[in-house]
Amino acid sequence: RPFHAHVGHLADRPLSPERLNMEKTLDMPFREKEAWLALIGMIVGYGGYFTAVAVTQGQPQANVLNFVIWFAIATVVRVVIEFGGRAVLATRSPGEARAKPDERDRAIAQHGLAAGYGVMMLALIVAGVIMPLSEPDTWHIANTGLFGLVLAELVRCAVVVADYRRGWHG
Repeated sequence: RPFHAHVGHLADRPLSPERLNMEKTLDMPFREKEAWLALIGMIVGYGGYFTAVAVTQGQPQANVLNFVIWFAIATVVRVVIEFGGRAVLATRSPGEARAKPDERDRAIAQHGLAAGYGVMMLALIVAGVIMPLSEPDTWHIANTGLFGLVLAELVRCAVVVADYRRGWHG
């Protein structure tokens, strides 16, 4: 029998729990896919940046220009992953990409924003209020602030993904 006949035969079988789970994973809402792209982009881009910062912290060859260049590269990596991925998703599902968020999408987005806002406020207090009183290295303070912003966005996206995975409705 030709290959397509075998595939068609398999498609007629009842779905196994594993196959149901795989199809559920592939059938994510568009905004969940966007949150996954943002998470991946930030982890890949900024994960590399903060690793470089941690490894070179305190070394004489570590200068501000290197950190600025590394941060710019990390941001470009994030943008390429996130917006390139969104462009691919939009071409594959143009209707979903153009669809307005429904009530559930808005509730999930608001929940993610609230969680990320709490993290951002804590980072602002640490980097903007506490550290200037105790930390002489201003670049360390700046990196702490940047880390807080990235962490807040990671939390926001992780909450969005978790809410979609759990079927949260607000």
